[in-house]
Amino acid sequence: MTSFLHRVPLVLALSGAALAQAGDWAEWRGPDRDGRSPERGLPGSWSVAGRNLAWKAPYGGRSTPIVLGDRLYLQGAATEGGTRHERVVCLDADTGTRLWEHRFNLDDTESPHAGGSSPAGDPATGDVFALGAGGTLLALDPWGKVRWERSLVEDFGLVTTGRMASPVVDGDLVIVSGVAAGWGAQAPASHRFFAFDRKTGATVYVAATGGSPRDTSDAPPVIGSVGGVRLMIAGGGDGAVHAIKPATGEPVWSFAMGTRGPSSGALLAPGNVAVVSHGGESGEPGLLAAIDAAASGPLGRTDVRWSIPGFRAGSSAPVLDGNRLYQIDAGGHLFAFDAASGRQLWVFKLGSARATSPVLADGKLYVGTDNGRFLILKPGPAGATVLDSEPLGTERSPEPILASVAVSSGRVYLTTAVATYCIGRKVAAVEATRDPLPAGAEPATHLQVSPTELSLTPGDRVQFVVRLFDAQGRLIREEPKAAWALEGLEGRIGSSGQYSSAGRSPQAGAVKATFGGLSGAARVRVIPALPWRWDFENGAVPPQWVNATGRFAARETGGAKALVKLADSPLPDRAHVFMGGGHLANYTVEADVLARERQRRMGDAGVVAQRYQLVLLGDAQKIGLQSWQPATAPSGHVSFAWKPETWYRLKLRVEKEGAAVRARGKAWPTGDPEPEAWTLERLDPTPNLHGSPGIYADAPAEVVFDNVKVTANGASPVAPFSPAPQPAGPGAASLFEYDRSLPLDLQETSASARDGVDVRDVTFASLSGQRTAAYVVAPEGPGRSRPAVLFVHWFAPKEKDSNRTQFLEQARELARRGVVCLLVDAMWSDSSWYFSRDPAQDHDRSIEQVRVLRRALDVLLARPDVDPGRVAFVGHDFGAMYGAVLAGVDPRVNAGLALQAGTTSFADWFLLSAKLTGDARQEYIGKLAPLDPVLYVGKSKAPVLFQFAKEDPYVPKANADAFFAAAAEPKQIHWYDAGHGLSEQAVRDRQDWLATRLGLPAQSAAP
Repeated sequence: MTSFLHRVPLVLALSGAALAQAGDWAEWRGPDRDGRSPERGLPGSWSVAGRNLAWKAPYGGRSTPIVLGDRLYLQGAATEGGTRHERVVCLDADTGTRLWEHRFNLDDTESPHAGGSSPAGDPATGDVFALGAGGTLLALDPWGKVRWERSLVEDFGLVTTGRMASPVVDGDLVIVSGVAAGWGAQAPASHRFFAFDRKTGATVYVAATGGSPRDTSDAPPVIGSVGGVRLMIAGGGDGAVHAIKPATGEPVWSFAMGTRGPSSGALLAPGNVAVVSHGGESGEPGLLAAIDAAASGPLGRTDVRWSIPGFRAGSSAPVLDGNRLYQIDAGGHLFAFDAASGRQLWVFKLGSARATSPVLADGKLYVGTDNGRFLILKPGPAGATVLDSEPLGTERSPEPILASVAVSSGRVYLTTAVATYCIGRKVAAVEATRDPLPAGAEPATHLQVSPTELSLTPGDRVQFVVRLFDAQGRLIREEPKAAWALEGLEGRIGSSGQYSSAGRSPQAGAVKATFGGLSGAARVRVIPALPWRWDFENGAVPPQWVNATGRFAARETGGAKALVKLADSPLPDRAHVFMGGGHLANYTVEADVLARERQRRMGDAGVVAQRYQLVLLGDAQKIGLQSWQPATAPSGHVSFAWKPETWYRLKLRVEKEGAAVRARGKAWPTGDPEPEAWTLERLDPTPNLHGSPGIYADAPAEVVFDNVKVTANGASPVAPFSPAPQPAGPGAASLFEYDRSLPLDLQETSASARDGVDVRDVTFASLSGQRTAAYVVAPEGPGRSRPAVLFVHWFAPKEKDSNRTQFLEQARELARRGVVCLLVDAMWSDSSWYFSRDPAQDHDRSIEQVRVLRRALDVLLARPDVDPGRVAFVGHDFGAMYGAVLAGVDPRVNAGLALQAGTTSFADWFLLSAKLTGDARQEYIGKLAPLDPVLYVGKSKAPVLFQFAKEDPYVPKANADAFFAAAAEPKQIHWYDAGHGLSEQAVRDRQDWLATRLGLPAQSAAP
């Protein structure tokens, strides 16, 4: 058996090939999203003792596993030492061996729904997408590396109760849904669909259903074609089931089933029929119905083919077997109905109060129960025959089965609450039948502007794209000739759709595009760097705040205006408000809070920083400190007398401490001197690494906030080791774009050759009319498929090699072994550069330097002898920092990234001499923060080697550790008994590492 790990590099090299196989079970309901599999020869019986059991692994959960190629993925909760996480586990589908596990933080709630949604796989790339109970959406590559991450709570105001619908992958989109209350026009709460670019995580659209939600919903969506229109159908928090066009988010129809959010999935059946069900949640009476899926608008009785009122479907989804429809009710009964009329054919008692969704494959039904019994049934026109009924666990301690099975390559994969079982023998995969995405045709009826829902800082640049779709929701083309305009935003929008943000105050607006009578818009917030202050004297709720409009009002309170959490809002009492900047870390939030009393009850009020929360509990008369999304009883609390109608000052400081994060909180009567001691402290060994500042209220009566302030803790207010912070997303990456059509104009100044190595002194046209000097060091004579290395030197003005000569001898050594090297002069090659530069230009010159390095890659790859699949980078000091950014935005650095004595933030070194203090200093830090190397190193696709010196006066160990932590696997870190210049041993280690990464022959072999 060839493992997936060894197969992937070959597959990646094949143009257009898929990482996964035809027999994949890539989503919750299988290849066609209908709970059926085309597999044959599947087992009709098995036993835990070993008959037909391929393997058992000690990894369980609530969600259905998925299978891509020979990898199986599970999502679930993990609790160790009192710490709870959610996790995605990757197992070898042939052996059950754990290949990797990725954990991410849960909140402090004890939600039974943790790990309840199933992951979704992308057969084209092998990537996996998981939506956590706390609203975190993750994209993981086949090796477990985080490609991107989104916090739906902070970005969109997603309401989290733990019930999360499973994601779906459709074309280039990952789509999830949930109840959310955002900003601007999306401030009113609604069940919304969120579509993200599967490669980058950029938001493509947000679509609202329109109904007023009373609940959340974990009903998983299904996608299929109805009358030539591609539809996505899913239940919503308003008790209805909705159909939208998945490529655009345009609503098509909705069908009201109840008032609470359903849990059961829908089914698309022949004849343009959608089978929908509801009931069993929160006292809903229940309904099973077949409706006309080709209709539009709000559907009524005339659109119902048949219905069974009172049928309580619970969380089970139906499955179709020819003209028979199988559905399980909340009482654990399997029903068979005539699919055309809804007439009941028979009922079979499964023996449990609840059951999972049945899977139909090879003429058999596979279904588990929550009392730990797994059944294989042979359904027929008059009833079902039990082929096998296997109890799992023991009578006193059964293994609950809350997940449906996955079927792939002749095997049935069953997950219980405590383990996963692989049943059957492996056979050749069976081709799935999922329809390809059809091409669109004129005329266009919908214009989409993407990306959208962006949170930018002044100076960011974003390239927007216009896409045109037809009435069937099919993509026609990208349109380059749209007209662009800004609404409520400062800055500049070019004719090509590139937006450059500007301004010193927060903004919330839109980038609009029009073409051929159609228009569309992307929503954008521009939020300046810290510090932030609000006193609400302008009488307005900050428009860029998430989940504030409609729930808060700025009005007169005690002679001054303040922000009031409304007690008459139709929404729930509890509200998290986020100010923006989900990438931020290492900062302090302060606010004055006041609570009013109603019927002898007081509410709760608090502040949020980096996903930690300091909250005053009015009824309990306590103060608590916990992760966000608090439980009723916070994880850390002490008594605190909080009087109604009295102002108190809250202060929450969160900062990195080694590999952990320390959160400190205090409260005192406003106007009194601030106490020196912190009231509460929490050292979190599994920290929240970044997060938006915010405020929190949970109040039957009004809670009032005033004088809100957010300040950096003196360091760069950026996540020190975030795998995918917002500023390094689609907006920031475009900062480093350049005109690749400009000629390189490579000019040679001199050349020399000795010992089989050719050294040429050259210059090339960088950008802005400038030229860059470089050495090209290569083996003499013609060659092909040679590896290449780009070297960037350090800044050491008192050293003669503070320029491209630094790595010259090492480049010669590599050239003797067959490597082409390019050594460039960076902007700091002038020894007077650092002390004579204008700090106001550091931001723009840093961007320019990265672009120049991208041009250097152009120079290397323009050589016919260079292998584009084996390109590495080596950088020291500033060279390491700019190299980390380069590798994060340019995937051509693919073989290795060797970083020596670099630090996480440009401000760490630029501010060593700049005489900036107070707000000017913080503004400078904030402006440079989106460029910091720590944000980009984790995006590099190349293995990383870090080299640090134990006696380095410029790179504290904490910074080095944070830099290393931010990088993705595979990575190494080496420490040396040396100063900032490192040592000869470091050189030898790096050369050996490069030889391995570039696949060089042994030292004794001929070059």
